[in-house]
Parts: sequence; C-alpha cells; structure tokens
Amino acid sequence: MRSPIIALAVFGLVACAGQTSVTPRGMDAQAQVVHPASNYHVVYNFKGSDGSQPGHGPLVVLGQKLYGTTHYGGAHGRGTVFELAADGSERVLHSFAGGKGDGSNPRAGLAVLDGALYGTTENAGSAGSGYGTAFEVTTDGKERVIYNFDGYNGAYPFGALFVDAGVLYGTTRNYGKEFDGTLFALTTGGQLKVLFAFGRKGAGANPYAGPQFFGGKIYGTTLFGPADEDLSGLVYQQTVNGRPRWLHKFALKPGDGAMPQGRLAMLDGILYGTTDKGGAKNEGTIYKLTTEGDETVLHSFERATGSGSVAGLVAYQGALYGETVRGGHSDFGVIFKITPGGTCHVLHEFYGPDGHGGTSELTVWNGKLYGTTFEGGAHQKGTVFEITP
Repeated sequence: MRSPIIALAVFGLVACAGQTSVTPRGMDAQAQVVHPASNYHVVYNFKGSDGSQPGHGPLVVLGQKLYGTTHYGGAHGRGTVFELAADGSERVLHSFAGGKGDGSNPRAGLAVLDGALYGTTENAGSAGSGYGTAFEVTTDGKERVIYNFDGYNGAYPFGALFVDAGVLYGTTRNYGKEFDGTLFALTTGGQLKVLFAFGRKGAGANPYAGPQFFGGKIYGTTLFGPADEDLSGLVYQQTVNGRPRWLHKFALKPGDGAMPQGRLAMLDGILYGTTDKGGAKNEGTIYKLTTEGDETVLHSFERATGSGSVAGLVAYQGALYGETVRGGHSDFGVIFKITPGGTCHVLHEFYGPDGHGGTSELTVWNGKLYGTTFEGGAHQKGTVFEITP
C-alpha cells in the first residue's frame, strides 16, 4: 500500500478537474491522516465484530440516523445491519446467523417502510439450498425473515429493494423460470409475486441492480445481454403488470459501455447510469438515456481518474454523484461528480486509510453525501464516509 506521505504528494494532480483532501474521523490515533481544507471525513471504521465490508448500499435515513448492512462480520461473521449516528457512534442491530433460521451475507442496502427497515441477504435461509432471504429489522433490533428464496422464484438477491405504494420490489441475480434471475414484488407479510423471469434469450440476464420507479414504470439493468455469451448488458423498462422492453442494449465496444451493475437515477426526466466495463479505455462509462431509449455516453472512465463503477448514481442539486471501485493514483477508487452536460470532477481519491473500493450508491443527508467503502480504513474492514459536494 502506498504510504500516507507519498499519497499526500500526489493529491491535487487529479485530472477531470478535481482536488482531494481527507480528515478521517473515528480512526485510531496512530492511523489519523489530516489533509488541509478537507471536505471528506471518515465517519466510522468497521472493526469486524461490528461488521465488515459494507456492500452496494445505499445507506438509508430513519429518525435522524443512518442504517446499512455489511457483507461479513458481526457475531457470526455473516454480516450485520447497523445503525450510525452523525457523530460516528455505531450500533449493531442484527448479526446474521445463517443456516435455516436466518439469512447470511447481505449485499445491498436497506429500504424504509412504515418505520421499519427491509433488505435481502444473498445466502442462507430455510428454503432450497440457501438461496437467500428478505428480512425486516426494527430500530430496536428485532429481525424477522419475511421470505426465503427457493430458486423457483429466484435466488441470490443482490440489489437494493425499492418501496412503492407499500410494496417492496427487488431482483434476484440467478435462477427463476429461465435461470437468469427475477424481478419480484413482495409484501411485508411475505407474499411474493414474480413479475418477470430474466433469460438471455428473452430480455437480458442476471440483474445485479435493484429496480427503480420513475413515472409509474419500473427501470433497471441486467449485467448480461439477451443472447448466450453476450457480455454487454441492457437497460429495461416495465410496468408492474407488463413485460420488460429493452430501452438500450450496450454494444461492448469503445463507443458504448458494458456490464451495468448499479441502479439508475433520474434527473429532469432523463435516466443516468454507470457501467463497469466498456468505453474508450474499457474502464467503464457514465451514460444518459431517454425513456424512449436514446443513449449518450457522457464520460469514459480512465484508470487515473476512476475506473469501474459498480454503484448507482444519486442526483443532487442538478448534478450526479457516484463512486468507482478502482482507479485514482492508488487504484483504490474515487468519488466523482458529473453534470448532465458531461463535465466530470473527481471529488476524492481513496488511498487506503480513508477507504478502499467505492461500491456503494451514495445517500444525500443534511446537505452532505454519505457512502461506504468495501475495504480499507483503520482496520481494513471498510468505512462509512461523508463528503460535502
């Protein structure tokens, strides 16, 4: 890992019109690194017993506190649901136990419905071979498994749930009728309806991203395309009772992106998203897309200024914000801002002690952006951070 002294020397050399500075909070004294005029702060460093490696997010706000999940760590090493105050004090609400009585290893963040928190685990549960669960957690730490995926209705949920009219909507990345994932609706009482079964010969395969609702329609992405060995992916649109139609199939060539994994955002009636691959350098892209399917690549990532965005974007004050899992001078990822016109600014480069691997969709709270890194921090277990845009 590059030392803090070397990292300090290279900051400020970021292309894409950015500058970076860090003042980590919640670190051990010997791990603190201070950069002048900082607008980035590590709010919390995971230790392992309290959670490890937070996933794709996003963090959610409930009662003036943040809530999220970690993929590993906790009392059983199988992930946690955690609560975090703005001052950096953390509380584990639930440690997943796995097995038939509980889920294991949540990948995505949470959704809020009627004062409770809802999410999914990628593994374990009582049905099938441990294909994952959907769960409810209250703010006093009471957890309830509301659904066990069995393979027939999908398996291994990966993306975040979305709430609309009191119903939870989500995706599984595998299995279902066509074996390539499902789009489902789920009540808090545990009634699940498969809205669509993805298949490469149908409408794309393996939806890693959760769905979003815009204008009464569901929008999402699939990691792979509609044909066998098609590694491009696509964006789909669907009504609750309808069948998806392709809005855009990625071309897997320098003029387009490939393999989208993050949720879509909308700004002024236009969809925005990211891809992990494709673009001019095959380091991924940021794109915009009309609801009629006209796509424009706004930015092609380069290793020096961010590479491989697997997280969704968030719209705030007329711009869009996100993270990359790689790139920057330490190759540990960056936080970026992009305008609808395609002007990209690197706001922060991760270098290890402040986090490593930006995989989470960001959350706006009290005029700041909050997110997580999958690794890095004082204990190499990941972080929660805030940044003033």
